[in-house]
Amino acid sequence: MEWHAYALYPIDYGWPFLHTVTEAMNKVGQGEDFEEGTDYVAIMAFVRRFDSAQEAAVGIGWHGDFREEARVFWLPSGYGTMFTSAFVWKQDDHGISFVISPHPLPFLQAFACISYSVVDVPIRHGNPSDDF
Repeated sequence: MEWHAYALYPIDYGWPFLHTVTEAMNKVGQGEDFEEGTDYVAIMAFVRRFDSAQEAAVGIGWHGDFREEARVFWLPSGYGTMFTSAFVWKQDDHGISFVISPHPLPFLQAFACISYSVVDVPIRHGNPSDDF
């Protein structure tokens, strides 16, 4: 999976407006039209995406710690017919914020970017669904 990984100066405000990874995972598991209980396949695809995003962040200096739980934001997919997940979190060490997106966010490079890289991380145990 190709990720656009950004390390930014600390983002201090607005975190409560975003869903946590856990909250988003639960929503993904409910699905839009899934009425027969929890969609575990969708949850596992989402978890694999988040794991892959974390690996991409390691490639630009993330130390593996979180100040708070990571958050999810959604962007239109390359096809424009659905949304796809992107992730943001703040590292406890120095408060550096990481934004990991499947699409380039060029305004971040101009805004307080410490580091940027396009990182290709293989997804373990299958491919992620484009809509998560």
